[in-house]
Amino acid sequence: MDEASETEGSQHSLVGREIPDGVLIFRVFGAFFFGVVDKLDNELKRAKREPKILILRTRKVLAIDATGLQALEDLRAKLHSKGKHLILSAPHTQPLAAMINSGFIDRLGEENVCPHIAAALARAREILGLPPVKEDAVDQLAAVQAERAKIEVVRKELAESLQRAQQLLGHSADKKS
Repeated sequence: MDEASETEGSQHSLVGREIPDGVLIFRVFGAFFFGVVDKLDNELKRAKREPKILILRTRKVLAIDATGLQALEDLRAKLHSKGKHLILSAPHTQPLAAMINSGFIDRLGEENVCPHIAAALARAREILGLPPVKEDAVDQLAAVQAERAKIEVVRKELAESLQRAQQLLGHSADKKS
């Protein structure tokens, strides 16, 4: 998925979000296996500075096997040995179950498994000692838009109900005449 196609205001979207210095976000698609970590290692080597925190966006990862788990564990251990942190964003059921069963989540820490990218960025800010963002402008805009949409639905329903009531009253008045 292209960043531009993500829904603005979604908690899964990076659109309009500030990524703190020292944080690198890497999206993973499809099955998670050892080759993914090789690609990630190449990205880390190309980066001018190694990040303090690596966020793996995993909401598009539907499966992970034993080699993927081992690669993920190796990555976690490598980062940990350097005083760096790994955060997982939005893992699916099968990969999450495999990570729990293997003990990976215990070693990573449940606090580093986040339901969406907004929570992962908040966790990164916490690790970095940065103040929390009270409410992202993106989240605030999304809340306002959602509220407006709800109001519009109710307004339409009320208008339709009023129209039906007027029709019924009009028919009742015609029958009495």
